[in-house]
Amino acid sequence: MKKHIFAGLVALAIFPIVSFAQATDVDTSGTSSCAVISVNLRYLSRDSSTGGAVSVLQDFLNSKGYLSSQPTGFFGSMTRTAVIAFQTANGISATPPGFVGQTTRAKIQEIDCGTTTGTAVAPVSGSVSASGTTSPLSSSTSDLQAYLSRLLAQVAALQAQVPVQQSNTSVVAPTATIDQSSLSVELGDYPTFTGTANGTNSVQIRVFSSTNETLYSETVNVINGRWSFRAGSERASRQGNYTVQIVGTSDNVVLAKAVYSQNALSTNCPTYNSKPVITSITPPSGTVGTTIEINGCNFLGYEGDKILWFTNSAGKKGVFHGESDPATRASNTLTRVTIPKTLCEDDTSYSGIECPVRMELTQGDYTIYSSSYGGNSNAMNFFVRAQ
Repeated sequence: MKKHIFAGLVALAIFPIVSFAQATDVDTSGTSSCAVISVNLRYLSRDSSTGGAVSVLQDFLNSKGYLSSQPTGFFGSMTRTAVIAFQTANGISATPPGFVGQTTRAKIQEIDCGTTTGTAVAPVSGSVSASGTTSPLSSSTSDLQAYLSRLLAQVAALQAQVPVQQSNTSVVAPTATIDQSSLSVELGDYPTFTGTANGTNSVQIRVFSSTNETLYSETVNVINGRWSFRAGSERASRQGNYTVQIVGTSDNVVLAKAVYSQNALSTNCPTYNSKPVITSITPPSGTVGTTIEINGCNFLGYEGDKILWFTNSAGKKGVFHGESDPATRASNTLTRVTIPKTLCEDDTSYSGIECPVRMELTQGDYTIYSSSYGGNSNAMNFFVRAQ
């Protein structure tokens, strides 16, 4: 039986361009679903200034398992991390990392729109008529060799998809495994689940509430033996107990399971969507270039951004993004920043435009407060000393 199936697959692969006269109906009203990005994209780009290209990028990254949330139209830190992972996996060097230039755009289009990763093989120039005659081929020898190599690779891939039959007609059991100890849950307003997997290209993440309600059921790709899923809403961030299951996509078998609890952050921040609170700034003074630590809760904003405002005694204020420190970027209770020489007087990060007016940090008293989607925090004093 397997030989007959294999022979049929070979025949379909070898004659992909035989055409017969017949009447057909073709729906041309739809749009292409493959990712074509015609403009360069960078951190903080938005759909409004790129013609929707940011959402196209995010949809592609989500479909390939690099991003675990639906398109937002904003190129934030989560999107930049996903782009860097895609570039690393495809041997692309970008300056700065995460910049989507011509090379990255071409690779995305090749993967999503080309034929090298799909099941169809692009035919060489020339055609075969219904009568069996062949028109002259214009491809070079190297083109033909490349075409034959792709053809053989496709046949091998199709052959591998045919189930191996045993004498009792049962299918061979899957070999997908997950190291239970690798399963990790990072709590927060958008919980993140990570782990390792072997013998499979994808796994399904299922999260249940204490009443067995299904909160999430998402299939994510396994890349270099690792998978990651970031919840796209706050459904599993409320206080309570939750169960997460990692399920094999081919046989629906539970490969790993864990139970985790979400507790209230503190009396200052009882929920993840309440306004941030600053409890301390260490040290309380310093010169430009001094690294300070700001402790409290609910510092994470949209897509993980951490926004801080410095206000001088005259009421003039400047903005600083605290997610630039990799060690504390994902922390909801700690922000570590190095005092810059100047700050932008207007938060233009979401518009992608250059800062119009900058404020210089000179010696004097300042107050610092944090701004998040929950609102503005309390303000605490900080003294900038002369260098």
